Formats: sequence, C-alpha cells, structure tokens
Amino acid sequence: MLKENYSLAKSEAQNSFGDNRLLIEKYIHNSRHIEIQILSDNFGNTISLNERECSIQRRNQKIIEEAPSTYVDNQLRALMSAQAISLAKSVDYKSAGTVEFLVDEFQGFYFLEMNTRLQVEHPVTEYITGFDIVREMINIAKGEPLRITQNQVPMLGWAIESRIYAEDPVNFLPSIGRITQQVLPDIDGNILRFDCGFTLGSEITIHYDPLLLKLISFGKNREEAISNLIFALDQYILLGVKTNIPFIYSVLTCSQFIRGKTHTNFIPDEYPGGFTGLKLSESDQHAIKMCAFFIFINRNTSFDVIPHSKIFPFPTSEIKLWNVIISGDHLENSTVIESVSETNYIIKDSFIKVSDVQLIWKFYDPSLNLRIGPNVWNFQFLNCNHDYITIGFKGDIHQFEVQTVNEYASSQYIKPRTEDSNSSFLTAPMSGRIHDILVDKGDDVIKGSSLLIIEAMKMHNVLISPNEGSIKEINFRIGDNVVDGDCLLEFVN
Repeated sequence: MLKENYSLAKSEAQNSFGDNRLLIEKYIHNSRHIEIQILSDNFGNTISLNERECSIQRRNQKIIEEAPSTYVDNQLRALMSAQAISLAKSVDYKSAGTVEFLVDEFQGFYFLEMNTRLQVEHPVTEYITGFDIVREMINIAKGEPLRITQNQVPMLGWAIESRIYAEDPVNFLPSIGRITQQVLPDIDGNILRFDCGFTLGSEITIHYDPLLLKLISFGKNREEAISNLIFALDQYILLGVKTNIPFIYSVLTCSQFIRGKTHTNFIPDEYPGGFTGLKLSESDQHAIKMCAFFIFINRNTSFDVIPHSKIFPFPTSEIKLWNVIISGDHLENSTVIESVSETNYIIKDSFIKVSDVQLIWKFYDPSLNLRIGPNVWNFQFLNCNHDYITIGFKGDIHQFEVQTVNEYASSQYIKPRTEDSNSSFLTAPMSGRIHDILVDKGDDVIKGSSLLIIEAMKMHNVLISPNEGSIKEINFRIGDNVVDGDCLLEFVN
C-alpha cells in the first residue's frame, strides 16, 4: 500500500506541477486545518482578518469551512496572525492572501503554504468582518491604503460554507451529466449566500474540478449558522448529477461536528465504513412515506389549475390498507398505512396514529410542505410515473412504490434479481481518462489488487480487483477516455 501511494503521489505531483519530487513532513495526529486571511497594501500596512477552519476534507480537499474556529482562542489567534503578517511582510506581499497552517492537539501550529489569491472560502470571512475582500483587493491594486487598522477588525458572528460537489456522496467518485433542474432556497442575503458556477442546462464534464456551487450561512452564533445552512440545504434542489448534499447534511447534524470536535481525520473517524446514506429519524420516515402515499392517491389530480397554493387533506378511498415501499436501503422496506379519515391515518407497523394531516402544495413549485399536527416537513416532488414516486428530502432522493396490501403480498412471490459477486468484468464506476494501467494481460491478481487509475475532475481514482483471477483482456489503453459502465478489464476466475 505504501509503495502504491508513493507512486500515486509522484504521479499526481508531476501531473499538477511538472515536478514529481516529494517532501517528507512531520506527521501531526488529528490536526486542524486553520488559515489566516491577510490584507497588505503598498504602504507597509498588513492586517489579519481572523481565521477560518477548513478541517472537514476528503482527498485533502475542503468540504466545509467556518469562521471563526471553535478551537482558536484570542491568544492563539494573535500568535497565528502575527506569523502570517510577518510572512507577508518578509516577501513584500501586496493584496489579499491566505496563510495556511496545521494546528496540533496542543495548539502548536505549523506552516503549510501561502495562497496568493482569493480563496474559495473567502465569503465566511466577509460575513464575520463585514469586509468585501474583492473590493479591498481592487483598492490595493489602485494604490489606496487600507481603510482600517488591526484593532478595528471586528468579529461579528459565525459563518459556515458548504461546497457542493458533483460526486457520489457514498464514495466521492465524480459525477457528470447535464443540469436539468435547480430550485434555489429562499435567500436572505443577511443570513444566506449562494455562489454558483453553472446555469440550467450546463454540461458537467470530467475536465474540470467537481465544485458546482457554495452555500454560505451566517448567524449570531455557531448554532444559528448551522441551523440556517441546514434550512438552505432542505430547500435546495439540483437534478442532473449526483451531489454530496446528503453527506454535508449528515456532517452538519453529526454530534462531533456540533460540539466543534473537528480535525482532518474527521471523515474516516466518523464514517469508518464510508458514508452509507443519510439516516432518517422515525418521524422523518413516517412523514416521507405519508407524503409518497398522498402523491400516489392524488396522482390523477390536475394541479395545473391551482391558482397559487392549496392545502390538501388526504382523500378518502374505498381501499383502507396500503403498502408504501421504499426503493433502497435508507428506510424500512415496507410500511402499511391504514386510512381512517381524510386527515387521520394509522401507521400499522409502529401502531402510531397520525392525526391532522395536511399537505401544502404551491403552484408550479416542486416544494411541498407536509403538516402533521404542529410539525411541518419540507419535501420536493420530483417525479411520479407508473413505476415510482420520486421525492427529495434533506438533499437525498428517495423512490417509492404504493400498492394495495394484496398487490404487495403477490409481489413477494417474484424472485428478485441478484448480483454476481464473482463478476468476470471490471467496469468504469465513473467517466474519465485512463491515467495508468497497473497490470498486464495474463497477470494473476487477488481481490483488492490495484488494477488501473482513472483521472476525472483533477483527481486520480485507483480501481481495485473485485475478486481473484487472471487478467484475460485489457480493453483500453493509457490516455483513452471512458464513460461510466465501460468494461475496462476481463478476468478468468
């Protein structure tokens, strides 16, 4: 494994920088990635705009950033800022820049690099200081002095940024496609900011970084900033490519994140088996199944005649017992719902009576609100056809079937399709370019052996053997482009 990672690191360095030399650095256990934003003018003035923490990362690429850091006190902030300012002055730096550090468990900090540009995560600093960093960069370039001194830099609240990537949230593999639908959350610029790099119909390809957009929230404290960001993720809809929104939602609601216990090993520590999907509470499960049931019962209703919005009670039906079946592993497979009246139902599996059920559906808006008593859930109605009802919730997409109890009982006699665990083929899990082939025709491999590397969206992805066998055929060459599902290698078991 060490030898393979060494070769991969040299390859990535050569590909990115034209130089494959590697530096051996001190290992810092459970480090935090904390950076200092600085501004330097042409008159010898340099100030710090406080820190940002960027410890939540995958593949050494940031996912969630926040300012300030839960770990940095006033003393550490002053020390790190002084070092960042000293570095900028020592090279006679002019403009906005970011000095990045790793911070250990004893508040010792170690220099990583200085980025002499505007950082992706600069909006969180703008929120907590009230400064437009781009404007300050332009003013410095025009030869104007800084407008304030270090003592005048404020700390106004808390801000958190989430990077929305075009990738499968389960394995972080890139996702490509065309953006077919986007619905923005209600944006109040005082608490939410939306920075987007595409438009409806944009083609997301393998040739660029997978970052699609950023959602940034602000609050008077960290709890409020987290709540505002969760609200935005609840409201946002993006279809056409897979995104990491469910994973971001999971992190934001993770107890360790809420407590501020973050570090660069956060993801492997909190998700040791990988992210397997957002786990919904029992009440969320009941609500989303009630929503699917309502859409099914009303599937023949003409909603295009609704002038603005309408509150729908659940209609009565001659059939009183229904099975709501989820496609996938995130929820229980089947739930029986008994219709008692227009607004009262019983979830038979849990013996729970659901009363005062209403659904608010706005005209030509995929968002719909399900109200059960005093509680309200926000869902997105994405599709309804003969096979499935598709609903978005908390950034994830769920498919449902609704059947009568008799239909469901009959369907249990149909033998499900099973996957062959001893596949004789290795298929591409994503679209990309063959960067390297690590085996030759006729080689014997064991399960877990590295076979080839696919480059997609500036990342190298090592594909491993699904089982033991010999390489029968290699269907592509280095430099070839492949698409998701292409047969790359053939085995003889």
